[in-house]
Amino acid sequence: MILIIILLLLIPQFPQSAYASGSGDKGSLNSIENNQVLNEEQPAMKEVYWSESNRLADTGSPYLEQHVNNPVHWIPWGDKAFEEARRRDIPILVSIGYSSCHWCHVMAHECFEKEDVAALMNESQINIKVDREQHPGVDAVYMEAAQALTGSGGWPLNVFVDHEGRPFLAVTYLPPDRWSELITQVNKAWREDRGRIDEIAAALSSQLNERKFPGDTDPSTLPTALMQASRDTYDGANPGFAMGSRPMKFPPSQTIDWLLEYSGEEGEQMAVNILRAMMDSGLYDRVGGGFHRYSTDAVWRVPHFEKMTYDNAQLMGLYARGSVFDADLLSAARSTADWFLDEMRLESEDGGFLGYATATDADDPLGEGTYFAWPPGELEKVLGLEDAAWLAERWNLSGEGLLPTAAGDSEYEPVASWIPHPRGAPGYPETYRSQNSADSQRETALIVKLKIARQSRPAPARDDKVLTDQNALLLEGFSRLARYGGGEKYREAAVELADFLIKRSSPHLIRDSGIDAYITDYGYLAMALTQIYSLTGNPLYVEEAEKTTREAIERLAVGDGSYFSTAAEDGGLYKRAIEEFDGPSPAGQHALGIAFARLYEITGRTEWKEMADSLLAARAYLGSVAPSSTTTLVRLASMRNEPYTLVVAGPGGYQKTKELLEETRRLTSPDLMVVAADRAAEVGIEDWAELGGRIGMEKPQLLVCREGSCLLPAFTVEEVKERLMGIGEGR
Repeated sequence: MILIIILLLLIPQFPQSAYASGSGDKGSLNSIENNQVLNEEQPAMKEVYWSESNRLADTGSPYLEQHVNNPVHWIPWGDKAFEEARRRDIPILVSIGYSSCHWCHVMAHECFEKEDVAALMNESQINIKVDREQHPGVDAVYMEAAQALTGSGGWPLNVFVDHEGRPFLAVTYLPPDRWSELITQVNKAWREDRGRIDEIAAALSSQLNERKFPGDTDPSTLPTALMQASRDTYDGANPGFAMGSRPMKFPPSQTIDWLLEYSGEEGEQMAVNILRAMMDSGLYDRVGGGFHRYSTDAVWRVPHFEKMTYDNAQLMGLYARGSVFDADLLSAARSTADWFLDEMRLESEDGGFLGYATATDADDPLGEGTYFAWPPGELEKVLGLEDAAWLAERWNLSGEGLLPTAAGDSEYEPVASWIPHPRGAPGYPETYRSQNSADSQRETALIVKLKIARQSRPAPARDDKVLTDQNALLLEGFSRLARYGGGEKYREAAVELADFLIKRSSPHLIRDSGIDAYITDYGYLAMALTQIYSLTGNPLYVEEAEKTTREAIERLAVGDGSYFSTAAEDGGLYKRAIEEFDGPSPAGQHALGIAFARLYEITGRTEWKEMADSLLAARAYLGSVAPSSTTTLVRLASMRNEPYTLVVAGPGGYQKTKELLEETRRLTSPDLMVVAADRAAEVGIEDWAELGGRIGMEKPQLLVCREGSCLLPAFTVEEVKERLMGIGEGR
């Protein structure tokens, strides 16, 4: 708060911009003075500089390549841009976004594609364009600064920085007139009042660099804090969590994950209600599978139409796990997995597997949302009058008309009423949700026809970057789906993806081709490798998870139990990033903590216990004051409160052993590791703590163990359920 007051005093003529997380909400300008063009007395540039052209071609980023033909002289992130700024003695704009960001596209069309705006930008400043998914460390540092200045954040993120990379002003979307005013004002201040800019940059950088948190918070108190925060923000009428005054809802993936496993019946019911609400809403693509980024309203009616791998990877696993509580939820998990396999899986020309793409765009060629819309007239063309009328009522579709045939033919609002939203249908939910009912089977058959028909529409663009962290989240999702009864197809997809990621991480982990690994790459991959181990029993995955975590410790450890986000200082940044909070996906170091705890459960090696507990001790204060923003950390605290290991012993090829393994996996939390004793012994592993005396046993059995002490063995499925119920599992 003190920092914000200081900055407001220092920069009264600069705009303060409002943000909406993940949405790039429109900003506003306050107190802009002296609306003028650049000082005409400034001498014209006579030398042709390296920066005086657009240099975004061949960057490997679909987002940057969307800006290749801008008249703005964009430069990719790197030291050379800062050297150029020092030589020309002008400020630097760092403009950050991603390929499927709607407001990024809007600002590009309105500002960056305009010759007059581009000319002003080129004359006034060095212009750096950053793909946040390629360089999350850059995004994290400048988003932290934006949040300190404004109290929130979003994309496009436009940050003005000095020659040391220190930020002094940040805004999101601005229309062209206000954007031009802002550039003019920044240029004027840079030339005439550099001391004030230096003071702002120094104050902000110092405050963010020196933040420290108390280290004496008891981690065991975090679950209670999160449960209370969940109660306080839960919307029972439209299940989800309120966003304060903002009329929107986001998939609360990490909170659902915790509620399903660690919160008791009250929290479990919250989680299942939210999963049902999202599945029966406009957020869920009932025809093609998968979920959109978020709902623009509080009732889950109209989505923001981009589809992100990080969202859908998590939701796939959550719906699979949720099916243990409500069997109907499994269909959403499977259809999301099929969307990945059908539309996001990448192959080389010779058929080699290349991983999964990052996202599909919020916009499509005929206008936002038209690819996913089903006006009643369109349904009639595909299904016939009777089936179309029945499905329109079931999906709560209204209005007349057909889809546009060219971009701009229709407004957004009519499209909104054509997005399936069964939650608003007459008689919902009593007449809607019934597993394997005749109505459900009829709907499934009609969806097949609609899916075929939709293939003729121009589809939203796909971002084909293959990022390690997002593919690792997907590995966790596929593994969970197979663990909870999704089917052999998804187990095979998990194994294929695991093998790809392991190969990609040799000799060391990378984020993307030519880009160093980020904390989320380490954390998500180590976490996912433990999950696929629990599914398959293959000790190779444990070996690779340990390799990944050790590399993370070596390259990222701060020294107090927490972890930097990047492996080395970036010369263009004023600080080395540290992820504090979960976002749409877990904070990387919190995910790394989950991997530590799981590795301890599997192997019993105390080094992993110590790493998990040290991370908790370093981060617990944040969890106590912001539990809803550190849910993965709270999950780690819950795991450490109940460090069980499940060991299934007996002949590996024996059918009874397989049945015990499958039942144990299906009935328990994804954070409970299932160790297949004889499979470990096959590759010579005998030093895991819970394997002693349990290798080569003739009679298949389950042992529930906690740090060296085990309950009596269970020999039948019924006894397995009894043992698991005894530790709060076995649903």
